[in-house]
Amino acid sequence: MHIKEKHLQLLPTLQNALLAVAVFCYWMWIAPHLLFYRESMQLFLWTEDYLSERLAVPGGFAQYLGECIVQLFLNPAIGAGCYALMAVMTKIISARLLSSVITDKVRWSWLTLLPPLVLWYITTVPTIPMTVPVALLLTITLMAILPDNPRSSMWLTIVLVPTGYWLLGPAIVLLPLYHLRFLHRAQRFHIVTVVLGTLLLLAGSVVASSRVVAYPLRMLVQGIDYHWAPELMGDEEEMIYDMLSRRHRWATIANRYNTHPSDNPAILAVAKFALYHEGMIERQELLQGLAPSFRSQNSIPAMQMISEVYLRVGFITMSQRNAFEAMEGIPNCNKSARSLYRLVETNLITGQYEVALKYINILEHTLMYRSWANKMRRLVEHPQRIRNHVFYHELQLVYNATPDAFF
Repeated sequence: MHIKEKHLQLLPTLQNALLAVAVFCYWMWIAPHLLFYRESMQLFLWTEDYLSERLAVPGGFAQYLGECIVQLFLNPAIGAGCYALMAVMTKIISARLLSSVITDKVRWSWLTLLPPLVLWYITTVPTIPMTVPVALLLTITLMAILPDNPRSSMWLTIVLVPTGYWLLGPAIVLLPLYHLRFLHRAQRFHIVTVVLGTLLLLAGSVVASSRVVAYPLRMLVQGIDYHWAPELMGDEEEMIYDMLSRRHRWATIANRYNTHPSDNPAILAVAKFALYHEGMIERQELLQGLAPSFRSQNSIPAMQMISEVYLRVGFITMSQRNAFEAMEGIPNCNKSARSLYRLVETNLITGQYEVALKYINILEHTLMYRSWANKMRRLVEHPQRIRNHVFYHELQLVYNATPDAFF
C-alpha cells in the first residue's frame, strides 16, 4: 500500500515530463511551420516607445509578452521549448487551483492535463495570436495567488479585475468566476452576489476603456489582439512550403512537389525554382512558372515565398513588392521583421541605400535580426564593399544590366 501511494505521488511529475516531451516534439518536428509563420507576422522592438504603444491599449501587456516570445520562434528549438514550458507551467498552476476544491489532488491529477491541452490546441490555430495563451496563463496565475479566505479574495479581485483587464484583456473574466469555488464553504447568495458584482465591474471597465482608446466596443469585448481575420492567412500547405523556402530546403521542396503536385500558383513557382536549383528543369521552364499573377498573392505565406524566389532569379522589384504586400496584409496591422529583412536586401541591390538604412535602423532594435542588421549597415554605408559579397553583387549586376520586365 505504501509503495502504491509513493507511485501516486510521482504521477504528477511523470505527467509533467511526458507533457513537456510531447509538446516539444510536436512543435519541433510536426508543426514547425506554424512557429515560422507566427514569427514572420510581427516585429518586436526592444524600445520604450514599443512598450508604451502596447501598454496604451487593453490587453497590451499580454500582447507585448506574447510578441516577445514569438520573436524567438525564428529558432524552432527555442520556440518548441517555449511552448513546452508554457504547457508545464499551466499544468502546475492548474494543480494548485485543483487543490483548492479537491482534497485528493494526486488521484485526480489527470484533470490538470485539461488546461494545458486546451492551451495547446489554441496555439495551433493560426487565427489566434500569441496574446490569448499568454493572457490565459497569466490569468490562471493570478487565480492561483488569490488568498483562500473568501473576504480577502473578494477585495483583492475588485482591484485585480479592472487592472487585469487593461493588462491582459477579457481573459481576466476567469478571475471573478473562480470565486464560485467558495460555494460549498460560504453563503451561496453572498458568493453569487460577489461574482455578479465583480462581473459588472469588469463590464464597466470595458465600457470605460472605450472612452479612452480608439477601438469599437465590440473589439474591446472580444479582445483587441485576440483574433485575426482569416482572409490572407493562407493554408497549412502554403505555410509548409514557405518555411522550406525560407530555410532554403530546395531538395525537400522538389521531392515534396514531385510526390504531391499542386496547382497553387505560389507553390508552383517555388517548386519550379527548387526543381531548377536541383538541376531537374531548364531556366526557360523555370521562367514560365514565374509569370506574375495576382492569384499568387492571395495569402501572406504565398507572397513571402514568392518574394524569396523572385529575389533569387533576379526579379528584384517583384521581390520587393511581394515582401511589402505581405507586411501590409498582416491582420493586426503589425509590421514584419522578415519583410523588413527582405526590403533591406532589395533596396541594397537597387541602390536605394537611404531606404535600406531606414529599415536597418529598425531591425537593429530587434533581438534576432540585430547582428544581421549591423552587418548590412556596413554594406550600405560603404557600397563598394558589395563587390566582395557574391550574392548581392551578382544580383546588383543583373538588376543594373536587365530592363525591368514588370514595372
